[in-house]
Amino acid sequence: MQTIEQPKITQSDFIQFLEYKKFKDQGGSIADLTYSPLTDKIPDSAQNYLNNLSGEEPCMKGAIRSLQSKCPKCKGKFVDTGRALVCPTCLVIPEKYFVDIHYEGQRVKLYRDKEGFLLDAYRRASRLLEHIRYQIDNHTFYLKDYLSVNIKGVQFENNINEWLKRQEIRLQKDEIAPSYYEKIVSIVNKYFIPFFKTKDIRDVRSKDVEDFYLKLPTLALKTQKNIVDLLHKYFNDLLDREEISRIPKVPKITVPDPHWNWVAEDLQNMIFDKISDEHKPIFAFIKEHGLRPSEGRAIHKEDIHFENGTATIRRNFSNEQLRLITKNKRQRIIPIQKDVLAMLKKLPVLNGFLFLDENGKRYKKRKLERIYNKARDAAGIKNLTLYQWGRHSFASQAINNGIPENIVGAFLGHSDSRMTKRYAHTNIEGLKIIFNKKSVRGSSVVKMKGKTSD
Repeated sequence: MQTIEQPKITQSDFIQFLEYKKFKDQGGSIADLTYSPLTDKIPDSAQNYLNNLSGEEPCMKGAIRSLQSKCPKCKGKFVDTGRALVCPTCLVIPEKYFVDIHYEGQRVKLYRDKEGFLLDAYRRASRLLEHIRYQIDNHTFYLKDYLSVNIKGVQFENNINEWLKRQEIRLQKDEIAPSYYEKIVSIVNKYFIPFFKTKDIRDVRSKDVEDFYLKLPTLALKTQKNIVDLLHKYFNDLLDREEISRIPKVPKITVPDPHWNWVAEDLQNMIFDKISDEHKPIFAFIKEHGLRPSEGRAIHKEDIHFENGTATIRRNFSNEQLRLITKNKRQRIIPIQKDVLAMLKKLPVLNGFLFLDENGKRYKKRKLERIYNKARDAAGIKNLTLYQWGRHSFASQAINNGIPENIVGAFLGHSDSRMTKRYAHTNIEGLKIIFNKKSVRGSSVVKMKGKTSD
């Protein structure tokens, strides 16, 4: 639904209307209604006429009224010019309206149209009134149609629960990740509903969103940003569905780049050496190719192309659910490091997942992390997650050795639009230079600014 703008009324427009209306309706002289620009006031005779107009009772077919009974500036009455309700003295136009009708012996005030939208503009109210008049003239007017507007559907709590149902359908279609769905359900129930409750979604304004933000508990800036961004997405979805006519502004939250850790190759190898041989293949694959652990666990036998020494990264796990797409929804082909390729050739030839644990089952997230944490602790290294040991360290070593960012980004499958564009022009041979130049030396965990995940 498009927002209807209020018309701009000049005082000369208003006087012209009065002159025309009195001349037409009463046949009186219009000379005494001439506007005097020197006094900047409505002549007394015109003011008396306005008082008579504003005191008229609504006819059976209705009239347009304002929720503000008087002008907030001069406390005078609003008058219907046929184009707007306006204060003749201050030229103030009200913001909200209702249609006032007499029907079958009762007086009824309608504050919304048949779709349930507030009458927030004169034109909207005028259209509603004209439609009602047409129905009355044609004997098709049923008052209950206007009194039974589905208010429940526009109450925040009910509406956002319907929104969550739509997100669940997208989850089933694999359009969103299970981890993302779980996160938004938690935010909606923990923060959104307790604050907005049954408020009409069409009445939520920027000040309401600001009040919501200010009342959030003490949380990390990144968490606050995620909450506010989700609220903005919800309202944006409603706008796309034409359930609201405007999106309230949301606070802008700037989150500084967090610190994440990475290590040089010698420390990577120290931890790798502490991993038992039966588990080394999956860790070697993650370490030497900068994979997300969720991507490494999802590799299938069919993804390895031994004839040309490449692998297709096309799947990942989210909350232990296998997704047939990667995190950034783009598959990529990477060269396999020679030592890892030789290691893979020794694995059992089975269908399904490439990497299996000692029980012949695929690796789950917690098990992989337990194996890694045990090896890390045995190597005497602290504050380094599996993700940082593999993906962050791989990327940092490559960039510090002069590998162009576009090649590294393509290898890692970054979702940044610029990286994606460059990736389209990168070939497998170009990617192989990473393995020849990845040789940073050091003996400590390095802290750098950057995102915790990509």
